[in-house]
Amino acid sequence: MDKGDYEKAIEAFSYGIELNDIAKSVNYYGRAYSHFELKNFNEAKSDIGKSLETETLNKENINSDIYWLKGMIAAAEGNKQLEIKSYEKAIEYAPENLWLKTTLGLALIENNESKKAIEILTTVIEKNTQDAYAFNNRALALIKVGKLEMAKSDLDESKKLDSQNPFLYKNYFLYYKEKNDLQNACQAIEEALKKDMSEYGEENDTKGLKKLKNEFCA
Repeated sequence: MDKGDYEKAIEAFSYGIELNDIAKSVNYYGRAYSHFELKNFNEAKSDIGKSLETETLNKENINSDIYWLKGMIAAAEGNKQLEIKSYEKAIEYAPENLWLKTTLGLALIENNESKKAIEILTTVIEKNTQDAYAFNNRALALIKVGKLEMAKSDLDESKKLDSQNPFLYKNYFLYYKEKNDLQNACQAIEEALKKDMSEYGEENDTKGLKKLKNEFCA
């Protein structure tokens, strides 16, 4: 969806809020998500708060989605503690949602809680051995705790499952850098830059890859 589509969605959800009390929490969530995509974070947070006013009445899957979005907004604003707490709350409402647990795992890694992340991501992989995202995130955590060969195994497994993920090659870069193998590290960054970032992240991530290339591979 482009900017105009999200603006139209905001109008539609606003109309729904006025029409139907029963669906208000869903419409507030939808409008919050649209604001989030437009980077209107204050408006998104306001609607998240309103959608949670009926938390005890909402369906569990709706509450899970709301807390996931709350975590995403917190991540965008750099509030790592709130991001983690929100994902944990989302999982309370959807304990079988492996994707949420994998997302939590990455947030924990970014908060220097790699050991806890490894535990969570291992439970995900035990239940779904085809989760490339979980293997890739666990590899990153393993790199951070110095378990390099275990990390390499996870990276190779993730590559078998999804060879187009640019973050896979970024993690290969980190692995090879820790091994003091800058030739393969720089090849990994080049490979990452060839991939389509639009399916996996934002433009800032591409800038981050270019920064690594300029710093280590110039």
